[in-house]
Amino acid sequence: MESKIINNSGIFEITGSIVTDNATTIKNHFERLLDKSEELIMNLDRVNTIDATGVNVLSNLYKKAIQKNKALYIIGKENSNLKEAFSATKMDYILSRDFV
Repeated sequence: MESKIINNSGIFEITGSIVTDNATTIKNHFERLLDKSEELIMNLDRVNTIDATGVNVLSNLYKKAIQKNKALYIIGKENSNLKEAFSATKMDYILSRDFV
């Protein structure tokens, strides 16, 4: 499934899916952004599907940001499409409430 990443005034909105087929591409994109930025905001409000691989990629990005002493905000706690996948993997703590 296709996904798009849109830079909306420094807030990176992902639309579509974060699944095994595109997780590596998303990971690579955000790793490059983390290398260049001290703070990164990722908005998942428009993600309609995420699988365990997608959750793992986001979790690893979050952990890398912490290791590099950088801030990564992952917005999307109110997105019902994400809740089950993040809760099932006990990774829902990385999601922030929508403040955008």
